[in-house]
Amino acid sequence: MKEAGRSSHILRFGSFAVDLHTEELRRHGRRVKLPQQSFQIMTMLLERPGELVTREEIQEKLWPDDTVVAFETSINAAVRRLRQALGDSAGAPRFVETLARRGYRFIGTLESSPPGADVVVFPTGPVRMQAAGGLANAARASEPQPGDPAPQIRRFPVPLPPRRTSRGLLASGALGLIGAGALAFWLVFSPQPSAVVVRTFPVTRSGRVEVSMPIATDGKRLYFVQRIGGHYELASVSTTGGTPEPLATPFKDSSLFGISPDGSALLVGNFEGQPDDVPLWLLPLAGGSSRRLGDVTAHDAKFSGDGRWLAFANASGLYLANPDGTGARKIFTPAETPKEISWSPDGRWLRFTLPLPEPSSLSIWEVSTEGRGFRRAVPDWRGPRTRWADGESSGGWVRQGQYFVFRSARDGVTGMWAVREKPPLFHRRGNPLPLYQGPLNFYTVLALDEGTRLYFTGDQERRELMRYDSGLGKFVPDMAGVSAQWVSYSRDGEWVAYVTLPERELWRSRIDGSQRQQLTFVPTQAAEPQWSPDGKQIAFTIAKAGWQTVAIIRMDGGTPKSLDLGQAGFPSWAPDGKSLLFHRAHTSPERDAIYSLDLASGRDTEIPGSRGLTDPVYSQDGRYVAAQADQDRKLMLFDLRTRQWIELVTAHTLYGVYWSRDGRWLYYQDLFGGVEQPIYRINILDRRVEHVTTNGPFLRGDVRSYSFKALAPDDSPIIGLARATSDIYAVDFKLP
Repeated sequence: MKEAGRSSHILRFGSFAVDLHTEELRRHGRRVKLPQQSFQIMTMLLERPGELVTREEIQEKLWPDDTVVAFETSINAAVRRLRQALGDSAGAPRFVETLARRGYRFIGTLESSPPGADVVVFPTGPVRMQAAGGLANAARASEPQPGDPAPQIRRFPVPLPPRRTSRGLLASGALGLIGAGALAFWLVFSPQPSAVVVRTFPVTRSGRVEVSMPIATDGKRLYFVQRIGGHYELASVSTTGGTPEPLATPFKDSSLFGISPDGSALLVGNFEGQPDDVPLWLLPLAGGSSRRLGDVTAHDAKFSGDGRWLAFANASGLYLANPDGTGARKIFTPAETPKEISWSPDGRWLRFTLPLPEPSSLSIWEVSTEGRGFRRAVPDWRGPRTRWADGESSGGWVRQGQYFVFRSARDGVTGMWAVREKPPLFHRRGNPLPLYQGPLNFYTVLALDEGTRLYFTGDQERRELMRYDSGLGKFVPDMAGVSAQWVSYSRDGEWVAYVTLPERELWRSRIDGSQRQQLTFVPTQAAEPQWSPDGKQIAFTIAKAGWQTVAIIRMDGGTPKSLDLGQAGFPSWAPDGKSLLFHRAHTSPERDAIYSLDLASGRDTEIPGSRGLTDPVYSQDGRYVAAQADQDRKLMLFDLRTRQWIELVTAHTLYGVYWSRDGRWLYYQDLFGGVEQPIYRINILDRRVEHVTTNGPFLRGDVRSYSFKALAPDDSPIIGLARATSDIYAVDFKLP
């Protein structure tokens, strides 16, 4: 079958049919009036279903260079008329989706059917076209999938059969067809056998496993990274469980990527201050010197099964190199940095996790080692993603490539699944089989080739807020019982807003905990709340259906007002309450910058010299803006009078930058500035740095780390303790 939307001049979606030759739009056979420019925009969208059609492309297509017209207004009007004709809505689109400040894309189910006089009607599922923003890919699912609409009718032109006079031939032929059809139906649509979980058990009980990093094994021991405050160390444990044992490394902090095929050495990174890409090293397990692998820096890396190749990914793309790191060559440049790389058993394909254009969503893709055939590897069969880290990620092949086991999450609930890569003869590939689902948040998966056991990192994050009492010289409990990630106090010191974990819901209450009220609800997710100067509104980062931007909500509740800012976050109010600072992310990272939004006019302006900066914060008097630069290593200060940026201080990793009430001090945490994760403050006038406190009192068995969350109305640091609940678990299972 030819690709829908390109081979036919009749395109169908929903109750509509579009004739590209006569340039007519019909609904239920009746012609719908549509202006020429709106029809041309519709044609551009239908020719590239699921893909972004930019406003610049529309401008070039509809208006020649010598045309004098207000392009922005004209495009908006043409798209509005198109939506009116389709009965569509910009707020809840069924067909035409707006990608703020970039363009539009067609998100409906597209079906093509060339006209013909003599036709036979066959029932079939819809042709589903899916794409992921900059990932120029369209995946088609020709089989019924959970959640699909009822089968539609598609018309195929076929010659009519010759007439036969023999009833016996007709009867035998019909019986043969019925028998063959029944057999084919049984083979293809018979229920899939299910996987069986035999047992599960914890491998570690330390609560300090770093869940975001891979697990590796030599068959006898598991190797992983554990976190103690601001320190990351390599450790190992028996595959049957036990007490983790630290491994000596030449680095202050280490990251783990994998293990050599013979199990003799670990593939590790020199992990300093959590940069995106780190130098790769080979660490022998039986003693000997570590050695650097060429000049390679990577975000993730894996050896091929035969040990002949090293695949690695960094900010510039996906590469293959010799096992010693030499001879690196780029094979592919995806829109985002690949993570969690795995090799196919035959060494011909690489699979990896990519974030979709929505910042919170994950998916698994693959490409050949020659850089060809880039495509989605795991079907999108479970419906929309609504929570942070929803989607599919972190997998590996088992049973010599018969199955691929991976992590999948929806609505914040994670589990392990297996998809059949090599189905038996005449059987379809089918939807993935559920393996295991539990109460923990699952992250990294290590699937063993024999296909009877997998290991995963699991966490049930629990935060506890504490306030530093300078008089007592220690931390005391604050907001008892609240597990929060972001905290903000109103200017009068009477109210507090916070985001709960793991739900990521926005709440507000009096500082004594009374008059507590929930402001946002699932599936909306909130982050980074900031009170308005008058205490009547809260600006925050909002994520819904995978899209992240800035929103404002009244302190007494209601519907959040999402601001049209594109991909944005980190809001900060100007002291007069008339404008907001925010950080905007572009498709090209070098264009990321800080902007100021005038709330009355809705116009935003880029702050000069702010490219590459993030986390803007206004001072109380409105003269200065603090921001972070160089991957959170530098604290910068912008003087709104002189319009100049200056560097205040350098750290390993800045986290939580807050202004004192008098505007003289900036408080900040150096998150990876040592095991004790110190908090400092710097005087913006004489640049004097003072040590405030550390997490020393909390480095006990049940606390993994702590982070700086806010300054209380009296400038007391508020921190969030992360309880030690992250470990490695094993699942023994049987696949059909």
